[in-house]
Amino acid sequence: MIFNNENFTKALLDLFPKGPIWNRLPDGPMAFLCKIWAQPFARNAARAEVLLTDVFPGTSSETLPEWEKTVGLPDPNLPALDPSLEGRRTSVVNRLTDTGQSDQDYYISIAKSYGYPITITFFSPLVFGQTFGLAFRGEVWAHVWQVNAPEASSSVPGGKAQLEQILRALAPPHTIVIFNYI
Repeated sequence: MIFNNENFTKALLDLFPKGPIWNRLPDGPMAFLCKIWAQPFARNAARAEVLLTDVFPGTSSETLPEWEKTVGLPDPNLPALDPSLEGRRTSVVNRLTDTGQSDQDYYISIAKSYGYPITITFFSPLVFGQTFGLAFRGEVWAHVWQVNAPEASSSVPGGKAQLEQILRALAPPHTIVIFNYI
């Protein structure tokens, strides 16, 4: 704490004029009154100090539920990384700083943070000039991507269903995600 009861008592005593009738002895009546008056100042200073750390989500504790509500956590579509205080702080900071990219590396890193090693395959519609003999793919295939995950990823807590839930929640709404377990 920056200022305690003794600091405020001394500050209050110093506000009184100097003179023979203003007894400043530590056990005198003026000191006794100043100790009583200093208590709310000390409490408010302690609360202000806590508020300074709670302003930032990475160090918050008392305002963490408000931060979580503000950013929409816990998200029913995404499992929590860690229910501890530090894990909850990290989730809030990640939500505030997440840019929501739509590139391959972004989804691979998200899956990796949950413990899933994946690769991604993108498709494209069949266009004039491509080799004959390929499977026919219409325009909708421009918005389809396939997540390739090892079958062993089902041993991660939550398993395949959790991986699918995470990536479908983060995928752009106009895309179709296919999962291939190899």
